[in-house]
Amino acid sequence: MIRSTVNTVLGGRWSLRYVKSTMSRVAIGVVAALILVAVEVRAGDSRVVDVKNDTLSTLIDRGVAVVDVRTRQEWRRTGVIAGSHLISAFDESGHFNPSFPAAVQNAVKPDQEVIIICATGSRSSIVSDLMTRRGGYVSVYNAVDGIAGWARSGSPLQTCQKC
Repeated sequence: MIRSTVNTVLGGRWSLRYVKSTMSRVAIGVVAALILVAVEVRAGDSRVVDVKNDTLSTLIDRGVAVVDVRTRQEWRRTGVIAGSHLISAFDESGHFNPSFPAAVQNAVKPDQEVIIICATGSRSSIVSDLMTRRGGYVSVYNAVDGIAGWARSGSPLQTCQKC
């Protein structure tokens, strides 16, 4: 009966085995989609907070970890915030650094507060969002003015010793 219905509906072109196989793949796809939704809902507990320099300074004084996602050349050119973790998220060509997620997790655990800073707030915004949505980080601060704004405000920078 199923075979004749399938043959009628599909014009006899596909075998019952193919239909069952396709249905299995669809079911697996649905389960995978539900798992992704569950992960996204769990990640929904996470948050990214955009912060300006005054709040950034307060967070740093409170001991919140800073991850500077710029490149080595940028660190050399402008200097860095004292005590920040220097972990490039992107290379000079703009390609994502595949070792970045592991390096960040070695520096800062997902349940710790963390500030993400780049040159102007663009890359840090992307990285902050990825860290909460995909990395499981629950309290991420995006420095919206970046290191450029930090420097313009006269906030302290130090020469990069690791560059």
